[in-house]
Amino acid sequence: MRANKNVITAPDVFEAVFEAHYVEIRRYIGRRLDPDVAEDLAAETFLIAFRQREHFDSAMGGVRPWLYGIATNLIGRHLTTRDMTSGSWTGSVRA
Repeated sequence: MRANKNVITAPDVFEAVFEAHYVEIRRYIGRRLDPDVAEDLAAETFLIAFRQREHFDSAMGGVRPWLYGIATNLIGRHLTTRDMTSGSWTGSVRA
């Protein structure tokens, strides 16, 4: 029997996910970025997760690593954008 792919699609179930993991995700981001940015990115992490909850597949792993993956991607995007706008980005650009 196949496991239910979308175990977090119901808003009340997702609310429980938020309650269980928000503080942990915010702290994870806060150890890497400014606390104000961490608050914003933690909220964005859960917004993305909520919008993508139909695609969550528990067979691929738990909700916690999925949230950490989203948060890590947002941290990377934030750092790249910050570095590019501040002029400290050292990557090469080819035409």
